[in-house]
Amino acid sequence: MREIIKQQLDLGEIDIGAIEISTKSRDDLPRLLRGLQNIYTTDAVRERVLEILAEVVPQRSEGDRPVSACTCR
Repeated sequence: MREIIKQQLDLGEIDIGAIEISTKSRDDLPRLLRGLQNIYTTDAVRERVLEILAEVVPQRSEGDRPVSACTCR
């Protein structure tokens, strides 16, 4: 199974919650990034989002079984 969140950062990595996203832009991208940052840093919200994603696992092209959650294939 894949790790969703690594427990320890590698050298040179910055925690997602510590990234400053500019709020001065009129573009939609900073708002989207701040929303994703909030989902990532809030445990209860992140767990709920991952539950929803687990429910909507796509079917294989043959249609007989879902895609493998372990290998993501």
